[in-house]
Amino acid sequence: MLLFIQPHNVSRAWTAFAAATCISVPIMNMLSVNLPLSRISRVAAQCGGMVIGFPAVQYFADTNAVLVDAQDLFPKGSIILNGIKTFGSMQMDDAIVDSAALMHAAGGPLSSLFGQIIRSRQEAMPKVENIQYEDGMGISGWVGGRRVFIGNRRLMVHHNVTLPDESIETRYVQGGKQIAYLAVSGELVAMFIVTYRADRHRTVELQRMEDNGISLIVRSNDANVTAPFIAALFGLDAHTVRVLPERLGQVYESIEKQPEKATNALIGTNGRPSTMMRLITACVRQRANISIAVVLQNVGAILGFVLVAFLCCQQGMQQISTLNMVLYELFWVLVIWLVPKLRKP
Repeated sequence: MLLFIQPHNVSRAWTAFAAATCISVPIMNMLSVNLPLSRISRVAAQCGGMVIGFPAVQYFADTNAVLVDAQDLFPKGSIILNGIKTFGSMQMDDAIVDSAALMHAAGGPLSSLFGQIIRSRQEAMPKVENIQYEDGMGISGWVGGRRVFIGNRRLMVHHNVTLPDESIETRYVQGGKQIAYLAVSGELVAMFIVTYRADRHRTVELQRMEDNGISLIVRSNDANVTAPFIAALFGLDAHTVRVLPERLGQVYESIEKQPEKATNALIGTNGRPSTMMRLITACVRQRANISIAVVLQNVGAILGFVLVAFLCCQQGMQQISTLNMVLYELFWVLVIWLVPKLRKP
């Protein structure tokens, strides 16, 4: 460009070319990607997982929803039995064994609670057949020749089970407590008053997922575990939580039971759902950080070239000293290192 403007000043033209070339070099080219990757590796090590480099970040960065089972949100010990109110004349011990057998076969958050109630009799549980989950109502199944229902008030009404007045139920659900009814052979046997507790680590990770645009999809056979309930308990926006209907829940179960094909691992966890959530969120955030670093790097290179070209045209080449060029590059190194660092993975 300078040769065209001043064809007799070849040395100045070559000086300008050298300055423009040097100042446009993306010296943070590798570090703009590897620094965010090193941060995500530290996060993975802290929570007991691993992330296999940029391919993992690229693969999981577009995640917009995470599908988990209700047991992943409410593991053993997170549901507290506050009390049992009995009804009818049936032997309570037999009814509890039947309900525990049904929940053990069906799975779900309440299975561990019923298992703790009959801890000493787990080996003698009766055979369970024809388990069904009715959306938003509860579970039914045949246990030892008797049909057992475990669910909410709607399930009992749907199967013509006589219930106490709603005022009795209201009296027990204060302070966030939930109700689970147990009926055997069409007769109401008991009302379980339970409390669901939100684990602190899961709460933090679910909220972090929501902040990064990742929704939560839950497969549940517990009538109490609804989208509004999950949102309120974990402090989430109800619009970001969905509970699968039973039809899709069965699809989820069939896919989960399929044998895994051999494939390269991109993310590894210690089996805790909170670790998986943390790493997926970190991938989403760090891909954005990498993009920011790359954009800043390009901006620095383009501005440097434009600055040299401007000084050449304005006869200001004497201002482009080695020290000034080094300071310019150090400034952009600091910017590219610091700005993505402000957004933690």
